[in-house]
Amino acid sequence: MEVTIGGITYVPEGSAGGPSIGIAITTRNRPEVLAKTLKQFEQFMPRGAKLVVVDDASTQPTPDATFRFEKQAGIARAKNKCLELLADCEHIFLFDDDCYPIVDGWYRPYVESPEHHLMYAWGEEYFRTDDLVGYLWPKGCMLYADRCALERVGGMDPVFGVWGLEHLSWSDRMHNAGLTTCRYQDVPGSEKLFFSLDRAGQIDSSVPLEDRLRANVQAAEAYRDSDAFVPYRATPADAQGVALSILVPSVSSRRETFAPKIMDQLFGQHEALSPEGQTRVEILMLTDAKGVTLGTKRNDMVRLARGAYVAFVDDDDRVTPDYLSSLLEATERGDDVITFLASVTTNGGRPMVCRYSMAFDEDKNTSKEYHRIPNHLSAVRRELALRTPFPELGKSEDSEYAKQLKPLLRSEYHIDRTLYHYDFDTRTTETQKPSRIETKKLPTVDVVFLSKASTPELREMTEHAVRTCIAGAGEHPVNVVVIEQVEGVRYRDAVTIHKPNAFAYNRFANEGIRTGSAKWVMVANSDLEFGDGWLDALLAPQHALVSPVTPNEARQSRLTKNESGFENGKHFSGWCFMLKRSLWEKFGGLDEDFIFWCADDAVIEQAKAAGVTPMVVPSAKVTHLISKTVGGRGHTANDPMDGELTWAMVQRFNRKYGANKFANDPRYAAWRKANPE
Repeated sequence: MEVTIGGITYVPEGSAGGPSIGIAITTRNRPEVLAKTLKQFEQFMPRGAKLVVVDDASTQPTPDATFRFEKQAGIARAKNKCLELLADCEHIFLFDDDCYPIVDGWYRPYVESPEHHLMYAWGEEYFRTDDLVGYLWPKGCMLYADRCALERVGGMDPVFGVWGLEHLSWSDRMHNAGLTTCRYQDVPGSEKLFFSLDRAGQIDSSVPLEDRLRANVQAAEAYRDSDAFVPYRATPADAQGVALSILVPSVSSRRETFAPKIMDQLFGQHEALSPEGQTRVEILMLTDAKGVTLGTKRNDMVRLARGAYVAFVDDDDRVTPDYLSSLLEATERGDDVITFLASVTTNGGRPMVCRYSMAFDEDKNTSKEYHRIPNHLSAVRRELALRTPFPELGKSEDSEYAKQLKPLLRSEYHIDRTLYHYDFDTRTTETQKPSRIETKKLPTVDVVFLSKASTPELREMTEHAVRTCIAGAGEHPVNVVVIEQVEGVRYRDAVTIHKPNAFAYNRFANEGIRTGSAKWVMVANSDLEFGDGWLDALLAPQHALVSPVTPNEARQSRLTKNESGFENGKHFSGWCFMLKRSLWEKFGGLDEDFIFWCADDAVIEQAKAAGVTPMVVPSAKVTHLISKTVGGRGHTANDPMDGELTWAMVQRFNRKYGANKFANDPRYAAWRKANPE
């Protein structure tokens, strides 16, 4: 049987094998706009494609809707319903009702791309090749994903409510899962494929301004590094049987001290509940080796929880014998938050009562009690806790969470007795360094790493170089591009370009540099560790060609001030150097005649020709692990297999630049004898 929507015929869901292409349009209160969009799709519909329309509770029901929400569900849930309706399709396009195709074959660049997720985007670029464009900020009017992407990360996260950055977070999870080259990316030339009223500025948003101003920036930042799977299919109501989730974050150093004690208390109470009560309470503990901030850990646990309410218990605290039963009973009332009294001691001193209540405007200490607004210790409806994620901090994350939570609370059930003992001790408290939250600015520098991660150890080495590069750059945004020779390897917070062909240092570097647009570019080995403040130090002299020092290089270790010159290994660090993009363009790119040895010498010669003297900056520290990864293994002059990469390059350099490198080296003489012209 054929089904028609707005005059468009599509393949029924039960067709053998299912349609390859699925198209979904979400709409709310814009019937005229939707009508025009459907007319455009009628003209440019792919053969055999499936089309669905999801109406997010328009005041006047949309007659062409495949599915209609009776109550406004919000963008994330509406898009997820689209994914559910297109579950049998291989290639899925999610359109807003104000965006439509304008040419035949508009879908081909997307379905033929090796990328699993793309979007129709415009704005500031930071990456471009013949096949891909990376943008600083995403757009949501047309989103593409293939079946692989949906099976890996699922749908959009309903935590974002009616509106606000849900598509950004979806793309973040795609990227973190290794499914995309850039976080927010599109095919080149998409402006010739689609028309968007939003881009043209011809339509007002269907989302009220006040909602857009309350967009979930904090949630997007908190989940920016997540690659979690988020279900997009509707969950039956009877599957949500857990009323209360008790969440206990811990660290490995407490596995034999505090952790066993608190778990014994909690599970002892759990076992004392009735069989029905036990099914309605879950207890989760998440332990790591201090590699994750406490805020991040708390967010992960809230997402894992199945309960209608979530409450945290810190592993070095204690609960009263009726803690679980009292909270479980209180969940039956359905209030937004359940509060109670806590007993607080500091460094073994006299206990004081801490009273939690949403009636308090702020945290305050009196002579007899501590007054606190509801925080992580209170039992909070999970749907509200998800709306106010903890900041990625190792301490004070609870107070920030409480401040964000308070405006969302509408009702409270207070248990006027002590259920919790908060035992603070400066000798045993665990703190962690706060993590850096990336800001959306054009990059100060494009950093190109050359890598061949043929083993897990080498992959970790490259990842370490990327992490320390970004962390050490401080407030400066950095665009990291990794030229990786091993297929399938990707790096978080970096654009990965796969080049499985023969290694060529300067050619690979040029290919990475061409994709960016920052004023500064850096070429770096993958066996590096960047020190704090490396970028500020290199930018300070505003010199066109600069290098950091590595502490294990004798020619650089004693330098105390900036020094210019042409000595390779002293004034110029071939394993890590930075230059102005304008100088690189003046060079015509790095000299590609050299694939390994003498690639750095050639750059020095190019600088001489351009009238620039290399400068070494001792305050910029980047430790070089001495050729552990370039080309996939160490390259030594004594290795006969390395002649093409080493002595052949020396011979080529001497001839091209009239030099006399290694003229008296017996190894070079032996190679020349074994390789006569």
